[in-house]
Amino acid sequence: MKFGKTERRKPLSILIYGQDGTGKTPTVIYLAKKFGPCAAVDADGGLAPYVEPGDESIQYAEGDNPVAVRKLLEELSAQPGDFKMLAIDPISTIYDSCIRLTEQYARSKVRGPTDDFQTYTNIRSWGTIKGLNGDIMRLIRNIGMPTIVTAREANRWENDKIVDVRPAGDKTLGHEFSLSIRLSQEVPGGPRLAVVKRDRLMKMPKMLQGAGDDPLFLARAIEEVYGEWLGGQAVPVEQANSDVVQEILNLTRNLRIPYGKILDRIGDLFGKSDLNSLSPVEAGEILEPLRDSWEAHQLQTNNQQED
Repeated sequence: MKFGKTERRKPLSILIYGQDGTGKTPTVIYLAKKFGPCAAVDADGGLAPYVEPGDESIQYAEGDNPVAVRKLLEELSAQPGDFKMLAIDPISTIYDSCIRLTEQYARSKVRGPTDDFQTYTNIRSWGTIKGLNGDIMRLIRNIGMPTIVTAREANRWENDKIVDVRPAGDKTLGHEFSLSIRLSQEVPGGPRLAVVKRDRLMKMPKMLQGAGDDPLFLARAIEEVYGEWLGGQAVPVEQANSDVVQEILNLTRNLRIPYGKILDRIGDLFGKSDLNSLSPVEAGEILEPLRDSWEAHQLQTNNQQED
């Protein structure tokens, strides 16, 4: 072990999790096509329908066997070839397969009935599960290229209430990535929401909203903010002053305007998904009407007080 100068930027690792149908796989496909060629593990057959025959931007291997996935990642790490990105969709399926295979092996080694819950939990070898899962995560961390991983979501219950929503898999999964985002869509056809749970570089806004028919809103936001980190040539864009952004937020709150309406306005006018991505001119177009509305509100309040 020794200290040394950093010769290159550490590749970005992204975890996107949520329920089925929230746009995880389309997000992976969009980014893979933009920044590939991409080597992908299609763990549940969800990637295949999005890849056209002959498409060289994505090459995928199907299967959820954790031993096979580990071997595949070892080979990719040793000989990346022309690949510039790794995608796994979803890693939850591989983790579930790891548990299932371990249980099958453990049951084959146990004599007598194994139907009761106590026996079921006793024969489960968490050491094997942790070992396999740990190997896969270590390979992902050290693969040497940007990585996008999806996961389903799991609820944690207390007193018949959901107290937490986390990525389905190992309990440390959400902390393994540079960027961790939860996708949701409460009502079919309703607005899509992306909540940034972890962002080591603190570049993404905490929350983004997209239209119900736009599963790629998050992919475009990631491309805009982290395109250079994913391998693209990001063009520097002058951003609005933080004081201006804060004034917009304050006026929105004072006027009791739902934040979602401001995001809708930004999307309609500029095709962007959050305040922090606005240029100074764009921020000015949002700010001026808010200032006028606030002045009118104050004038009306003062007149009412005089009466």
